[in-house]
Amino acid sequence: MATCPSCGRYVGPTDAGTCSYCGARLTGRMTLRALKIGALGLAVLGLILLWWFATRSPVPMLKIGQAQALTLDVMDVASRAAAQTQASQEEMIQSNVG
Repeated sequence: MATCPSCGRYVGPTDAGTCSYCGARLTGRMTLRALKIGALGLAVLGLILLWWFATRSPVPMLKIGQAQALTLDVMDVASRAAAQTQASQEEMIQSNVG
């Protein structure tokens, strides 16, 4: 709630429990301090969960030959994609010229 329910003026995100204009009691507000603590707690919990899952997941072991084969496969796919792109560009140029 950013406005006072009594006078309707903007009271902003202050930690005060009363309106600075009319003095009415502001209820049902979460204080800024509580919001900050909650956000910090959630962030720390998220980091702990990330660390826990990262340390518990198995790391696949590859032999040198397997890594090289994977690299060559990726390079082959990349060179094919480049060749297809070049061919389609040449077709577009010829269709625009002719």
